[in-house]
Amino acid sequence: MTSSTTRVKSVSMTFRGFDIQAEDVVALVGVAASRSGNRGEPVKSGVKTLLSRSYVKFSRGFASDQELSDMLPALFAHLGGTDRIKGVLDVVRPEFVEIHFDLPVRQSEDSQDGYLQERSVWEASQLKASISFSFF
Repeated sequence: MTSSTTRVKSVSMTFRGFDIQAEDVVALVGVAASRSGNRGEPVKSGVKTLLSRSYVKFSRGFASDQELSDMLPALFAHLGGTDRIKGVLDVVRPEFVEIHFDLPVRQSEDSQDGYLQERSVWEASQLKASISFSFF
């Protein structure tokens, strides 16, 4: 994990636990992944621990003043829309789909409250995705 000085406000979608190669998932989505790995590969360079599941993570960074409610729709649009994502999921068949928000609140001078749009929550549920938050 990166330090708080280099972390940015972001939202990501991770597909985890599938049988095809991570590179093939990236090709299906058509957007560069921020991170990926295949089952059986080292967790990271120089580490003997191996990945138990393949994964691909797609991230989108935002300015610190970006509204929380606009972040998830922007990620969906970046990945081609929820219909396209559903099509990819039908092919990839991951065990888990995770949506994660990384939000700078601890040292922010501004209030960092916000909400998720009802439509965005519904779309995430259609993708069978969990939603999580980290505050830094």
